Amino acid sequence: MVWGFVALLAAGIGPATRDAATAENLQGNVGGGLVTATPGTLPILLSAPHGGTRRMDGVPNRTGENVARKRGAKTNFSFAFDRNTDTLTFAVASAIERLTGQRPYVVVAHFSRRQIDANRPAEEAVESDEARKVYDAYHDALRQFRAEILARHGTGILIDLHGHGGNPEVLYRGTADGQTVRNLRETRGQDALTGDTGLLAPLARAGIKLQPENGSPAAENPALNGGYIVRKYGSFAGGSFDAVQLELGGALRGAERLPGVAEALGESLVQYWRKYLVRQDDGHGGK
Repeated sequence: MVWGFVALLAAGIGPATRDAATAENLQGNVGGGLVTATPGTLPILLSAPHGGTRRMDGVPNRTGENVARKRGAKTNFSFAFDRNTDTLTFAVASAIERLTGQRPYVVVAHFSRRQIDANRPAEEAVESDEARKVYDAYHDALRQFRAEILARHGTGILIDLHGHGGNPEVLYRGTADGQTVRNLRETRGQDALTGDTGLLAPLARAGIKLQPENGSPAAENPALNGGYIVRKYGSFAGGSFDAVQLELGGALRGAERLPGVAEALGESLVQYWRKYLVRQDDGHGGK
C-alpha cells in the first residue's frame, strides 16, 4: 500500500494553538513544504532533521553566535548535510507498512541545516523569526505525535536518523549510553536494546556493522551518542517513551545500499514492536 506524506509549515500555528492541536489536525496546516509530518497507527515515530536542502528566501545562514554566547564557544556547531536520510526515512516507513499493514509516524525536515538545525535547542537552532516558525513546526509534530502514541499505546519509540562522515560502513547507536532508553532498560532489560532479540539485532544479522557492537558493553561514541531530539523526547528524564539516534555511514545511505538498509531497519522495528510494544488490549498483531 502506498501512502501519502503531508507537508507542514509552522505559519499560523502560534503558541496558544500549538498546545491545543492534535496529531490528526497537523494535516490541516499545510504550507511551504519545509516539514513532512504524517500521523501513523503504530507506536513508532521516525525523525530525520538533517536531510533537507531547501533554502528559505530572506533567511540568513546560521552563524553560531547564539551557540557561542550560550556555551562560550561554537561547540558542535555544524552545517553538515546528512545526505539521503530523508529518503531513507520514507523507505523505512514504507518497509514497515509492507510488513504490517500499519504506518509509523513520520517527521522529516526539507529545510537546509544552514538556516535551521532541528536537533538543537531553539536558542541554538535558528537566528531569525521566520526560521523559528519552521523549527517550531518540526518540534510541534514530534511532541504531538509522541503524545498521541502514548495516549493510544502507553509506550513507544522514536528513531532519529542521521548520517556521519566517518567509516562509511558503520552505523552508530546513540542513547546517551542508555539514558534515552531508560524505560526500556528498566522494564525489559538491556537485551531489549542490544541482545539477540533486541532493537538492532536484525541489522547485525543483515551484516551491518554496529558501533558499539550488538551485545558489547562498550560505551557509545561520545560525539554521536544522541543529540537534542532523543534526549528531549526519550525517557532520559523518565516516562515510558524511548528514543534512539542512529548515525549511518555514507555507504549505508548510498543509492545501492539504501533499499536493503531500509528493509533491514524496517524489519528491526517491526520485530521490536511485536516483542516489546504491543499491549494485550491493543489487538494489533500486524500481519
